[in-house]
Amino acid sequence: MFRFAQNMVKKVVPYDRSARFDEIQIETTSVCNRSCHFCPNSVSPPASSRMPSALFRKIADELENMGYSGNIALYLRNEPFMDKSLHKNVRLIRDKCPNSYIYIASNGDLVTVEKLIQVFDAGISSVALSAYDGKEQAAAFHALAKKFVSKYPSVDYVSGRRDIHDHTKKYIWVTSYTDDPENFFNRAGTVSVHAELKKPLPLMCTLPFNQLCITATGEVALCCADWYAEAGLGNVNDHSLLDIWFSPEFISYRDSLSNFDRSKHLCDKCTHKLQDLPSILLKSYF
Repeated sequence: MFRFAQNMVKKVVPYDRSARFDEIQIETTSVCNRSCHFCPNSVSPPASSRMPSALFRKIADELENMGYSGNIALYLRNEPFMDKSLHKNVRLIRDKCPNSYIYIASNGDLVTVEKLIQVFDAGISSVALSAYDGKEQAAAFHALAKKFVSKYPSVDYVSGRRDIHDHTKKYIWVTSYTDDPENFFNRAGTVSVHAELKKPLPLMCTLPFNQLCITATGEVALCCADWYAEAGLGNVNDHSLLDIWFSPEFISYRDSLSNFDRSKHLCDKCTHKLQDLPSILLKSYF
């Protein structure tokens, strides 16, 4: 409650309008092999598409020209191992951005020791295996990770992201999920993990301030919750990464959120950071 009150007293969070993104998510294929209840793919999956190699190279070249050294995730709405060229893309982006932390999170269904060796050889920094099906699956993923590390000892097997303190090292871990709604959010109203909001939450959201998300067709999403790239921010086939990042449309979202204003499209229905709202206020919003 105290943290919420502190934020509301501020009324506005100042931010550097000249700051660039330090996290980019690049979806090389839109396909996922699962249809989890907490994911918009269970409601209406995006059309199947694969990012053309020329577009991926364009993005990589732009990052290289920027001297980019931030985080790079090679997935967005998809299962990364559905892309048979994953290791090739890892190698290219590693060559272009040698100081970046490159990572993926996988549902684990398609993962083998051999595939892990392939992506780590190519230069990936970490792989997270997400166990959604209970303790037995989690145990199987832990066994897989341990087997891989026994063959590839330069990768650290850790308990989770919180144990990563050195981005020059390589990591693998397993994350176990339960059906607790607190583990998920409604992705701007596309999935029903919470009741429908009566009005926008009075909360700040940092995602559009540091995260650039690109779909397989090149559309830029507002954040990882903009599942169908509805914000209308542009396409990297037609514009540069920085032109889109500093576009009036993107800045408008950041300006609103810096004022704790979630009234704009997508933000108005989103429950991201719901846990920051004091429980005493929940009835006013649901």
